[in-house]
Amino acid sequence: FAGTNSGTGVITLAATISGGGQEYSEPVTLAGDTTLMSLDGIDFLFPVDGAGNLSLDASADGVRFLASVGSNVPLASLTITGNVRTLVSGDIMTTGDQSFETPIITNAGGSVVNMVSSAGTLAFGSTIDNGATPADTLLTDSDGETTFGGAIGGANPLASLDVNPAEDLLIANDITVLGDINLTISDFGNLTIQSPAVLTSGNLNSVNLNIADNIDIQVGSTINTSTLNVIADPPVTDSDPGTGSTILVNGTINATNVTNVTGGDDSDTISITPQS
Repeated sequence: FAGTNSGTGVITLAATISGGGQEYSEPVTLAGDTTLMSLDGIDFLFPVDGAGNLSLDASADGVRFLASVGSNVPLASLTITGNVRTLVSGDIMTTGDQSFETPIITNAGGSVVNMVSSAGTLAFGSTIDNGATPADTLLTDSDGETTFGGAIGGANPLASLDVNPAEDLLIANDITVLGDINLTISDFGNLTIQSPAVLTSGNLNSVNLNIADNIDIQVGSTINTSTLNVIADPPVTDSDPGTGSTILVNGTINATNVTNVTGGDDSDTISITPQS
């Protein structure tokens, strides 16, 4: 398959399509599981909806979503493989997992880009950068774990970042934003900031860590901000109620204003190791 789909109707997909460039210039509905593979690029000019699993791989020009994905009917899952950028111009909603092997560039014109999995996980294996003027805000929400493997804002910072998994959150690379960084685990789960990740908020902004269970800011990691707020407070649904949380601050904290570290109602352990 190579070419352009255009007209006044809706494109219904439930198949495997491979070949050259693919452009979908009408709304797309997934009637079943769909796999699209292109030696060039895959472009969606209108919304994509439907309760199927969507897998994409575009070798040369990457994937472009110029409208929302799953906003009307969430996708079952979304998987994008390859090493060429994925352009995201609207919200992405799935019931299951979202997995991005490619770099992501947001292009929502200074709006909030919501990437939400209502019953699955979010995995970002490469970089995420802003591509809009003014800068976009990225908000992620998952019922399971969220993992950031690549740098966020390294080439072009986002306006701000809000991350809200229900379970574990892993930060394995740098995060740079113009405003606030908000990391919140709402159910039970742990936050790990691995070495050598560097989290940097705007000059007069804050990094806020509101985590339901344990926090591990590892040796070799760094947080640069004006105000750092660290809260560990297990909810009633915590998997180990009564045992409290453990907050380990072994990385470098550069807070020009103030650092606040707070535990919850249980017997929490707070360990801070100064870095020379």
